[in-house]
Order: sequence, then C-alpha cells, then structure tokens
Amino acid sequence: MLPGSEWRKLAKLTDKHDEAQTTTEKLDSCFAAIEKGLVGWENMTMPDGQSIPFNSKKVDEILTIQESMELMQALLNQNKTELDKKKSESQSDSNTEQSVAAAQDKPSAKTNPA
Repeated sequence: MLPGSEWRKLAKLTDKHDEAQTTTEKLDSCFAAIEKGLVGWENMTMPDGQSIPFNSKKVDEILTIQESMELMQALLNQNKTELDKKKSESQSDSNTEQSVAAAQDKPSAKTNPA
C-alpha cells in the first residue's frame, strides 16, 4: 500500500496519462506511473526460464504495452480493491434468515466437476 504522498504523485501521473495528446506521452506517463507504484515482482522470467531481478526502471523493457496498461489500472484500483474487500467481509445489516429459508426449499442446479 502506498502512503498518501505517493498516491498524489501517482494520481498526477495518471492525470497526465489521461490528458496526453500523443502516443509517446501516454506511454511515458504509463511507465512513469508503474515505476512509481511498483515495489517488486515474483515469477518474472525470461523466455529461457531465467529469473528477472526486480528493477522498476526497466518495466518498459520487460512488459508489453497491454501488460503495462493493465498494471497501471491495477495500481489505480489497488485502494478500491482493499475497500471492497473490507466491505465484502463485513456482515450485512439486513435480516437474511427468510431468504435463506426460502432458498433451502427450492431445488438448485449442480455442476459437473471437470
């Protein structure tokens, strides 16, 4: 998790990405955002299976453009994901006893395990 000051820097970079007029500007801001937010990686290997040591300044030499865009989106959604996780783990305020009882009385479909 990034501290607030780093989130501000990351937000400025993503704003720059959104406002970019050229493809080069978009790519530069995307890689800059990744460099700012990426703190490590696991299971990154060369085609020959050799492990790639972490270096956030070299992501543009390792990742495809598609992977870079997905990673930038994941960085931006990181905080949202943590909040959603907390919400999903908290108990609902509504009474679900009636809906559970109704669901238990109805037949349900079963899937065939693969």
